[in-house]
Amino acid sequence: MKISEIIVTDRDSDFDVIFRESALIAKFITASDYERYAAKDERLSRKIEVVVNKLFKKKFTKEHVYISYDWWPDHTRGIHLDTESFHQEVFDSLRALLVAQYDEWRIQAVIYQDIFKGRTMIGSIAIWSDKLLLDGALYNWMVDNKFDFGSKVAPRFVSVDPNDEDEPWATLLDDVE
Repeated sequence: MKISEIIVTDRDSDFDVIFRESALIAKFITASDYERYAAKDERLSRKIEVVVNKLFKKKFTKEHVYISYDWWPDHTRGIHLDTESFHQEVFDSLRALLVAQYDEWRIQAVIYQDIFKGRTMIGSIAIWSDKLLLDGALYNWMVDNKFDFGSKVAPRFVSVDPNDEDEPWATLLDDVE
C-alpha cells in the first residue's frame, strides 16, 4: 500500500503528543473480545520477531534490536533498533506486516545510536499501512541515509502548540480528502 501521508514533527515531544492522540484504543465488551485482541497483538509481535530473525543473525539481533512485548490496547507494537540495524529492508519489512488483519495497527520504531550502551536516541517513527509519523531528527537521519519512504507525497512538517486547548492534532492522521 502506498504511503498517503508523511507527518514530521519539530520535536520528539511533538511526536509524543500526536502519537498519543492518534492511538486507536480497543474497547472490550467481553472477555472474549480481550482474548481475541491479546492473541492478535501476540501474533503481530511474533511476526515482527520473525522479520528481525530473518534479516539478522541471532547474535546481531541480541546486540542491536529490542522487541517490546509490553502492550496497551492501542493497536501498537514497539521495536527499538540502533543505527546498524535500522535500514531500508527493515523499514519495508515492518510496513509489509501492516496489511489485511493489521491494517489498522501501527508499529513504533525507536532508533538509537547504540541501543544497549546508553547512547542517545535519534528519534521515533510510527508506521501505519498508509501513513508515517516521524520526529524531525529521525526524518533527517533517514533522508541522510537515503531511505525511500514509499511515497511521492511531500512530508508535512508540524509542531504542536502546547497552549492550544482545542487539540487539533487528535484528528491529524485521519483520512481526510
